[in-house]
Amino acid sequence: MPISNGFVEPTPNRELDDAADDVYAYEKERDALHPAPQRSKELSVNMLVIQSPLIYGLGTGLFHTTDLHIPIYEASVPGHGHAVVVGEGSGMRDHVRVQDVAELYKFVLVNVLENGGLRTCRPVNRASSSMENETHVDACFEACKITDKKAESVDMAQGAEVLAIAAPFRNEMMVELAMCSDARTVASLCKRAGWTPMRGENT
Repeated sequence: MPISNGFVEPTPNRELDDAADDVYAYEKERDALHPAPQRSKELSVNMLVIQSPLIYGLGTGLFHTTDLHIPIYEASVPGHGHAVVVGEGSGMRDHVRVQDVAELYKFVLVNVLENGGLRTCRPVNRASSSMENETHVDACFEACKITDKKAESVDMAQGAEVLAIAAPFRNEMMVELAMCSDARTVASLCKRAGWTPMRGENT
């Protein structure tokens, strides 16, 4: 959380590589500091978690077809009149196209059935929150929802108030965690095993 300095990573700009780092041990360490109960753990179910901080693109499923992150930003722009960047917009977040996530799920499922599964994997590209914001602003401007591409730098309290127009969470801590935090990983294991993402700059 680069703005409030809550949940700070001891090593600045740390980048986790799932082939070089013990990501599970790291997650257990963070969970010990701020516990988040997992139903699978409670039921003694072994599981493989595939998680990218931001999934973009339109899904083709029957129910949830978009990530929350991008729609929240785009819905907040018309209501406020122009875009906002919380702080300096320096938080770096990994992201992946939803179609590549779908291919990854199929790849992992086949691998589990045929080879017993992978230890861990994460698909990633990367962008700062200010870079993401530029994309949202361009889309809103082209759709005539705003009249300029101005992006106002605001503090955390103002940012939370603006983003609460469309966000399901209303407190500053959740807005910063979900919308402005750092989250950096390198997806090595799945790529080494044969998964090939086709979309994004880091494919």
